[in-house]
Amino acid sequence: MNKRVLIALAAALAVVAAACAADDTASEAAEAAAADAAAAASAAAATAQSAQADADTGIADAAVAAADAAAAAADAAAAAATADAALAAAEAAQAGADLAQATAEGNVEAMAVAESALAAAQSAAEEALTEAAAAQQEAASAQAEADDARAAAEAAQAAQAEAEAGRAEAEAEAEAAMAGVQLTDVCPNPLVIQTDWFPEPEHAHTYQMIGTDGVVDAENGTYSGELRDTGLTVEIRAGGPYIGFSPPTAQFYADDDIFMAYVDTAAAIRSYGQTPVTAVFTSFEVGPQILMWDPDDYDFETFEDIGNSGATVLYFQGATYMDYLVANGVIDAANVDGSYDGSPTRFIAEDGLVQQGFATNEPFRYENEIDGWLKPVEFLLIHDAGVELYQSAVSVRSGDIERYRECLELIVPIMQEDIVAYFNDPQPINDKLDDIVKELDSFWTSSKATHAAATVAMRDLGLVTDGGNGFVGDMNGDRIQGLIDILTPIFTEQGVESFDPNITPDDVYTNEFLDPSISLGF
Repeated sequence: MNKRVLIALAAALAVVAAACAADDTASEAAEAAAADAAAAASAAAATAQSAQADADTGIADAAVAAADAAAAAADAAAAAATADAALAAAEAAQAGADLAQATAEGNVEAMAVAESALAAAQSAAEEALTEAAAAQQEAASAQAEADDARAAAEAAQAAQAEAEAGRAEAEAEAEAAMAGVQLTDVCPNPLVIQTDWFPEPEHAHTYQMIGTDGVVDAENGTYSGELRDTGLTVEIRAGGPYIGFSPPTAQFYADDDIFMAYVDTAAAIRSYGQTPVTAVFTSFEVGPQILMWDPDDYDFETFEDIGNSGATVLYFQGATYMDYLVANGVIDAANVDGSYDGSPTRFIAEDGLVQQGFATNEPFRYENEIDGWLKPVEFLLIHDAGVELYQSAVSVRSGDIERYRECLELIVPIMQEDIVAYFNDPQPINDKLDDIVKELDSFWTSSKATHAAATVAMRDLGLVTDGGNGFVGDMNGDRIQGLIDILTPIFTEQGVESFDPNITPDDVYTNEFLDPSISLGF
């Protein structure tokens, strides 16, 4: 594709962006977006011009090299031809000398031979001289072509330098235009994020966005504040009892004010046919969900051991991992109880229960802080049962990916930055989370020690890491496909109406808004 076509394409992109912004309902934000698109298109065109100039320079350099080689070859041919001419002249001189000697001696026979040799040598010398002259002419022509190629290469290098300068200027203009985009121009304000439980370190990357100066609304279970100095208000909503223990996917489609919500990928797969959501960021590489028990009652090593024991398993109704364990015969359906609400009351009061929890919370709290227990528990990670979901992945309605693309391009890298900031210095947010829980004044309790232990557990258990790509927040499509593969027969057998059998990993996740330069370093 030549330079003119690329410039035309870039200009067309700018025109399209401007036209989109000219809608009757267009706002100043849309006009700014169009300007940004135009700047980006201009930068793309300049980059293409630079690439074309690079290619032209490469071609010119190759032409110089080829011309130089041709000139060198022509010089060599001319030198060889000249040498041949000199040798022929020498042979002619020798033949003339032989003829002179034969004449002097009066040897008729020798004279005849010498005359013949002289004629042949003179003819050869003339032919060699002609060839030498032609070779010298070819050498001169080749050298002229080499000079022309060198001049063309110098012109191409000058064009390359000019194109590079233009590209740098266009990129700078594009960056300046993007820097002018405000979150308040492209994001909902307030930007509401629905979590799946009370404030806790597992959610710290979200609370880090506000910092420690936010405002608590205890009645509604919210924490609100400005995102840095952007003018954008972030509102974080607690889950659990504040949303009737319903899944965040249901809240998404019941309340249009919610922009983002915590949704594990198994739940996203289950409900995609009716309430489609797409994950844009995950804090967990390995989900912290566990089943735990009293080691005085059991010595479980596998999930099959739990199932074989006949123990009652308390869990939150609707948890997809339990569907998997039951469908695969790991735990009998008669032994599961979906009435768990997060309270420790039954686990303490009834012997022999198995209960769900988080590896980052319950083991420390039950051993150190929950009255009536204060002893160790043992646990297995649900992840190790083969349910490799992404826990509490930050998601948006699938239809909002395009509608709020510019917002996501800005807000998702901020989430990456804030999870890094949290792990670099977790105490301020951990302490604030404890303060918020106390202000909410519900059955759920916490402590600064619990939160500090959770941060350590997230790292030590490998729950939060950069993952295989070396940057934080990304998800793996093959892993999600594996989850789809194990859940499809279950949901099909159950007749789950919200399940779409044609679902693909690309429906429920995207890494496109992540910045691959942002890393936890572990």
